[in-house]
Amino acid sequence: MEWSRRRSGWVWCDHTTNGGGWTVLLARLEQAKQEDFSRGWAEYKKGIGDPAAEHWLGLEALHVMTKGRNHELRVNITDWNNGSTWAEWKEFRVAPESEKYKLTVGRYTSDSHAGDALKWHNGMQFSTPDRDNDVLLGGHCAKKNDGGWWFRGYRGCYQAHPTGRYQHNPGDPPKTSVTSRNFELGPVLVWQNWRGESYYPKTLFLMFRPMLN
Repeated sequence: MEWSRRRSGWVWCDHTTNGGGWTVLLARLEQAKQEDFSRGWAEYKKGIGDPAAEHWLGLEALHVMTKGRNHELRVNITDWNNGSTWAEWKEFRVAPESEKYKLTVGRYTSDSHAGDALKWHNGMQFSTPDRDNDVLLGGHCAKKNDGGWWFRGYRGCYQAHPTGRYQHNPGDPPKTSVTSRNFELGPVLVWQNWRGESYYPKTLFLMFRPMLN
């Protein structure tokens, strides 16, 4: 991966994965001091962290960069035993702030392996600990889970929580007798659909690019 200058400022680009051309919108990885993603609306709008390390690109930049042209989305995930997985969606768009940066994701590609965790979040408005836009009656998913995201609320806040609290080499995946697909571990970094149970990833990258065809 390398740097590139865009209208939103410096961004982290991946020029090798599946043809390249990807802009990283969220990077999660082990570092000496983990980035704090329990931030407010203004910070998620502008961007969080260092684009060369753990960071969130920014909601306004995501809206500007995905409007007016079709984009696709990809997630790359690695575990603590050098295993990896990925998934792609053939549409990705973030609405303007007037629509609370509503998320649109399209078709999940059939050769993906990470699981379609984003289907649960499609069409949701963005929420932060200081801005409750989920559909949870009498609750606040972003405050409960210490991060900003397109939380749902009905029958569960998330299936993916990539801005959750980073877990340093937690060892074996958490053991639980709960089998519901809506089981939640709380304010931690997870991608529930991978391996059929919740697991703490070592790295997670969300990235997007203009459609190639």
